[in-house]
Amino acid sequence: RQWLLAAALCNRSYISMRVLVVGGSGYLGQHLLAALSAAATVSIPHEVFYTYSSSGALATAPDGVVAHQMDVTDTASIAACLTKIGPLDAVVNCAAVSQPAQCEKDPALSESINVPTLLVQALLALSSSSSSPPPLLIQMSTDQVYPGDKAMSAEKDSPPAPVNVYGAQKAQCEEMIAAAYANSGGRFAILRSSIIYGGQTATPVPRNLFVQWLDSQLAAAAEHKARSAASDDDDAAAMGGMAPVPIEAPKPITLFTDQYRCPVYVHDITRVVNALIMFGNQLLPPAPELPAAGSSEPNQCFDNPCIFNLGGPDRLNRLEMGEAIAAANG
Repeated sequence: RQWLLAAALCNRSYISMRVLVVGGSGYLGQHLLAALSAAATVSIPHEVFYTYSSSGALATAPDGVVAHQMDVTDTASIAACLTKIGPLDAVVNCAAVSQPAQCEKDPALSESINVPTLLVQALLALSSSSSSPPPLLIQMSTDQVYPGDKAMSAEKDSPPAPVNVYGAQKAQCEEMIAAAYANSGGRFAILRSSIIYGGQTATPVPRNLFVQWLDSQLAAAAEHKARSAASDDDDAAAMGGMAPVPIEAPKPITLFTDQYRCPVYVHDITRVVNALIMFGNQLLPPAPELPAAGSSEPNQCFDNPCIFNLGGPDRLNRLEMGEAIAAANG
């Protein structure tokens, strides 16, 4: 489908799209808002909306982007938000509890967000009442639906085999969307993203991405090493005879080698999402029907042209990621 996408990008006229980014106050969500609003100032006049929950609206948001509060675990909140926004061409769902440890600790809470049944039901209900197809749904998923030693080396149509609650919930989410959108006349795309890296957001997020966290830890270790290498006399002389201020040694970092990921640059994700928003209704097939219960046909959720692996070119374990960051920083 790459040549189809390239042809569409070259030949199709741009049109106005009404786009909702659910979870737009998070890391990926903020980068998407920036990319979509930047596109709107050039040649793609998107109307962009985003939702936030308990974290509050963004302190710094792109011009023209409209914020709405929505709780994806509450039917009334979803309905009120969607009604206020009005008809939509595309919905990008970035809302997730993506920390595996948090999912293990409270699986019921994380499932209510990671398997957005209420949101999908609301989208289908609105389309049914208006006798029009539901909006294109772009759902962010994860490569953790595969075993850790497989990463993106697994084929897209390989059945999910998650080893943690987060991956299992995302696999459940994929099946739910495929079943809900079947026979709806709508289209969807599921993006199984690997670990994301990129620049900071305009409004800081509460928790750094792994790559950013690791970079900060290695930088702190390098600073401590440099300071420790200087003699006490040199430090005292530089500080006018005052005793040097000790720097606490950073704690050792343990990086495991039995899980592989394909780190993906955040701007590559935003480009893919924007292309799907613009051309998804032309390039994606309608949601396929699922096999009947008891059928010997394979579950099309596992062999679905609407599901994509989304990763970078390098397959690395956590230790190799750390070594790459350390090498890049000298």
